[in-house]
Amino acid sequence: MLVGLSFSLGGCASDPSHAHPAPPAAPITHIVLIGLQSAEQRAELLHDASELAKIPGVLFYSAGPPLEGNRPNVDSSYEIGFSMGFATAAAYESYQEHPIHKRLLAAWGSRLKSIKIFDIASSSNRNSGL
Repeated sequence: MLVGLSFSLGGCASDPSHAHPAPPAAPITHIVLIGLQSAEQRAELLHDASELAKIPGVLFYSAGPPLEGNRPNVDSSYEIGFSMGFATAAAYESYQEHPIHKRLLAAWGSRLKSIKIFDIASSSNRNSGL
């Protein structure tokens, strides 16, 4: 009886139907942290920015508020964070010039309290073109 119970518990813990697929490997990760003029802007910005995922060359797109927690060394001084991955520098440059990206910048640029942008070139893939 114990053998059957431990087998079924082990099977639940490793059930792949509950796993979420990992985003594809991205040699370039673009991170944007935004401070808003008011909290009421969150839903609208998240909705508008979701269009960025449609730009060719975006391997993954993720957006949301900071994770709540009490770690003193974690900076949560932003309202919305975005993370996107690109396979090449050319794909990233194309994203920067894409009309969807430019429209978002034009619509939201003056409405932001702050913006911090970080671009990370993965050290595990030196062929990213950077």
